[in-house]
Amino acid sequence: MPIFICEGLNIVKKYSALIYQPKLIISHSLHVHNELYKFWVLENTLQKKSLHIGVHHGGDHQNLDILLNFNKLFCNNNYVHWIKNNESNFNLPVPKYVYNLRNKILNLKKKINTPKKLIIVDHSFVKYQTLIRNGPMHNHISQTEKYLEYFDKKLKKNIKENLLYLTKNLSIEIKTRIIKKFLIGTNLDLNNYLKDSKLAVCTYPQTAYMDCLINGPTILVINPKFWRHKKAFNHSYKLMKKNNLLFYNIDEAIKFINNNWENLDLWWNNNKTVKAKKKFLSNFNFYKRNSSEKWLSFIDKKLNSE
Repeated sequence: MPIFICEGLNIVKKYSALIYQPKLIISHSLHVHNELYKFWVLENTLQKKSLHIGVHHGGDHQNLDILLNFNKLFCNNNYVHWIKNNESNFNLPVPKYVYNLRNKILNLKKKINTPKKLIIVDHSFVKYQTLIRNGPMHNHISQTEKYLEYFDKKLKKNIKENLLYLTKNLSIEIKTRIIKKFLIGTNLDLNNYLKDSKLAVCTYPQTAYMDCLINGPTILVINPKFWRHKKAFNHSYKLMKKNNLLFYNIDEAIKFINNNWENLDLWWNNNKTVKAKKKFLSNFNFYKRNSSEKWLSFIDKKLNSE
């Protein structure tokens, strides 16, 4: 168990009590990634001192609430979802994309240099449990090393020379030989790398996958036993798999990359591929007109109604 759950719990609770107590808290990610924040929010919510509204991420379409119900525990079911038409929660434009998504979708920002890199975009994981969270983290560790070994052995030489591995967070203990060989970053700063990406390979269907899919040629390679999408996405996932946007088998993904590396634009801009992408992305609350105004109106109503 992490120290903050055991002997360090009183220290965490002490510091959380010292933080300012606002009327309204809107959290984009800290309710997932910051333990001090979780206890602060939980304390304020239980004492009804603050209204906490959380914002779901790209993993919103996955069935991940299996260990803890974050909606009830930290946000009292006050959640802004990425998915459209969620009757029990708020539907607002995803704040991450309010200002920049439209330009990316319309390809208004042209790349100066021809991208050459094959970038593997991976989840964050550590050797030991450090957060109160859900998701198949431990299974993901062995899968990552397996994928990199396969890429190293089976990619064509000219493609492997351009292979880079990028992860959100990586424990020092897990930097094995194969990871060190291709590792370029552990902060998942996609903006610094996607401009050079000829093809992105995502190993998990969450926020980073959305970023890559919107940016340019991207495939998703996952184990369906670990990542289970919601039933409403059955048709979208079938279309994605049929059009080589989604792979459940690493060998099939590598074969596709080897066979299509020189002509990725033909696949990416194919009418059926475009249709599959649009079908998937249409399920989410991305760009809307007057997105900022919608958020300001929502916040104003919450402040004046609670």
